[in-house]
Amino acid sequence: MADFQQQKSLVLSFYSELEKASSETIDQVLAENLVPDFHWYGVHPFGEQEGTEAVAHEILAASAEIMDPGAAKAGYLLCRDQ
Repeated sequence: MADFQQQKSLVLSFYSELEKASSETIDQVLAENLVPDFHWYGVHPFGEQEGTEAVAHEILAASAEIMDPGAAKAGYLLCRDQ
């Protein structure tokens, strides 16, 4: 059976960085952890977004600004299970 501990650690580290990110730093966190041509397949009103900068600006930063500060954790917007 394969040992995926290294991969799990990378994902958990990414989630941790997302949780700490602000609307001003989320684009940097995404750029450091995702491929440049990352493609987001989202629901209305976000639709599809191409690239980490578009995802950061159109989805995560915008959502963080309208949500209350305690709930504006970007990691939860990416299906964080908690």
